[in-house]
Amino acid sequence: MDGNEGIGSLLGRLLSIVEATEAACKVNMRDEGETVCGRQLPTASKTPQFAYPEILRAYYASIKIVRRNNEGRAILLDSLFDEISNALEERRIPKSLNEAEQCDFFIAYRLQRREFKWMTYGKAEV
Repeated sequence: MDGNEGIGSLLGRLLSIVEATEAACKVNMRDEGETVCGRQLPTASKTPQFAYPEILRAYYASIKIVRRNNEGRAILLDSLFDEISNALEERRIPKSLNEAEQCDFFIAYRLQRREFKWMTYGKAEV
């Protein structure tokens, strides 16, 4: 990870990691309901300070389930989450993102999702 990665990119990657964690805990469930990440995507990309408390709660709830069912996957997701958390440690989650940061958010979100092609959610690849 680039040490100078912008806040939009970091938050986009973080959302994708939380989404993958939610997907991993639903693999053996029949719940096809919308994820917290799916509901929060528009808010997370524009006004992250309002979305990320719920997103982070979803991560901690989901990772417990993943840890019980697949320790290896939980370790991978935790390490990615920690990588982003460490980069965010010196920064605060901003109240809003400007247009350039929003673009960075969506690009990083998509690129991180592509790294998770080994994981499935429902019938679609994550």
